[in-house]
Amino acid sequence: MQPTSSPAARLNTMETRAAGKLLDDAGVANASINRIEDFLDHPVLAERGRWHEIPVPGGSVQALRPPAELAGVEPVMGAVPALGQHTEPILRELGRTGAMVADMRDRGVV
Repeated sequence: MQPTSSPAARLNTMETRAAGKLLDDAGVANASINRIEDFLDHPVLAERGRWHEIPVPGGSVQALRPPAELAGVEPVMGAVPALGQHTEPILRELGRTGAMVADMRDRGVV
């Protein structure tokens, strides 16, 4: 008896549309694969206000809002911190003193 190929191996040899039809016919949820450009320019994401501008060091970028939303709760979409911005507060939370942090900076550890 010949061994049959696995479903993953079979899908790997199929064109995207053929694989999608096979999955649709079997009642398996699936979605087409888009190029990054298609995803970024998707009209539904824009129409539903899924993009949110957030500050980054040197400017701002569009970030996709979280996929799940809770009624009346705005997601936290804060600024991206600059490199090293939180180093000292984190080290202090970990019990390092100002002198210890300065020593680490002098030695190039942080």
